[in-house]
Amino acid sequence: MGMTRVFFLIKKNNLTNADFHRIGKALAEVFGETFSIYNGPVLKLVPVFAAGLCEGAYWVEDDVLKEMERLSGNPVMAFSVFDSDVAFAYSCENGEVRRYVKPDEGMLEEYGFEEYSTELPEFLCNYGISREELEEIWGEDSDVFAEESFFRIEEQLGTIFVFGEDEEYEGIEVIREE
Repeated sequence: MGMTRVFFLIKKNNLTNADFHRIGKALAEVFGETFSIYNGPVLKLVPVFAAGLCEGAYWVEDDVLKEMERLSGNPVMAFSVFDSDVAFAYSCENGEVRRYVKPDEGMLEEYGFEEYSTELPEFLCNYGISREELEEIWGEDSDVFAEESFFRIEEQLGTIFVFGEDEEYEGIEVIREE
């Protein structure tokens, strides 16, 4: 059985820990989940974790992304992986959600995923990934395994992908709101 999960990220810009407490509390009220937000000076994009939205899911609801963007006032993105094979990227900017799937022809035919674009998620180029690197990780000719592509993206974006709320990272504070 492969990995199936979602990773949410909020662009940090000028957000402070106080802002993240406010955002986490509001998200918890709206979605009835415990939200953990990971902030540290090394992070450009701040991971947001909620077990019910992240574990065992590969789809991301528009309202979750839109609410994160509305509350933070900053662009939001998410990545997900289905059974370690199919990778998805989402962006939410100005209330508009875009969805991308990393092409795997067999899976596309079997599962549809019609609402996903098979184009490159070029929005990532605004966050430090070069177009060449993106082609290599996500392009049609890429043979980089979905799961592996995430670790490369994570590194390029200057962030971390959080696998569980009990994880601890050096120099990173966990802001938890129920």
